Amino acid sequence: FSGTPPRLCRAPGPPEGRLGAQGSVPPAQGLAAELRSLRARAEEAALSHEREARTLRDQAAAAAKQRDSALREAEDARAQLRLVTEARAAARRELLEAQREARDSREGREAERRQ
Repeated sequence: FSGTPPRLCRAPGPPEGRLGAQGSVPPAQGLAAELRSLRARAEEAALSHEREARTLRDQAAAAAKQRDSALREAEDARAQLRLVTEARAAARRELLEAQREARDSREGREAERRQ
């Protein structure tokens, strides 16, 4: 392992050729077992990180969909607001025109009565 921390590379143990502290595992076998264990832990950590990364990517994609949906809804709301504002302005113009016509008609009738 090139990424193995120095403290693991210099693991304490009996000198080469002697038996381990319990007298049953030669140092090379102990180091090989430790290396297998470290590799297994590293693989497990890599798989765990990959699962977490996949979950985060999925969450980011879902958030992006929500954002896009919210942006579309906001644009639709703005478009509706523009339409309602235009309709209100048109209705106001019609009301003002109707009021003007009613006033003109009333003034015309009053003028006829005075004659």
